[in-house]
Amino acid sequence: MSDELDRAIDDVVEITKQHGSLEGTVTTYVAYLHPGSFFSEESVSKVPNRDPNQQTKDAPQSAFAFFYYDIVTSVVDVEGERIETASTRRNISKTYYVDAELLDYAAVEALANEEGISPTSHRILLSNMHGNGYDLVVRCRTGNFQPYEPDKQELVSSS
Repeated sequence: MSDELDRAIDDVVEITKQHGSLEGTVTTYVAYLHPGSFFSEESVSKVPNRDPNQQTKDAPQSAFAFFYYDIVTSVVDVEGERIETASTRRNISKTYYVDAELLDYAAVEALANEEGISPTSHRILLSNMHGNGYDLVVRCRTGNFQPYEPDKQELVSSS
């Protein structure tokens, strides 16, 4: 955390101690990931609960994955004025890849033959897999690839 954010949090705590109590509300959001130029783009919606089956069904066709997070909103009473504050993202879930498949190094090499493209077309992906120690990558339904980290990701099916 930045020093500025730390000071702001300390200020809210101090104001709360001096002038009133905090009322907190936790709101859960789903963030759908869409292919972007350099980084994934996000579209975000409030959800009543974390239901991967429902969010898989509701996923836009342009989305290749989603994850959940919570925002805690608090209202502080300061000398009769109610001030709303909001946390950063917290309680971030694993990432759920919709209709994706796992590929190992050999399967990525074989893609060129299946797709009828140059055998060197996936050389950057293969190099990244090798250089970063990724045994598996996720081929997303939108055609992009993502590193696979089994403890942080899960594949889900929309059918």
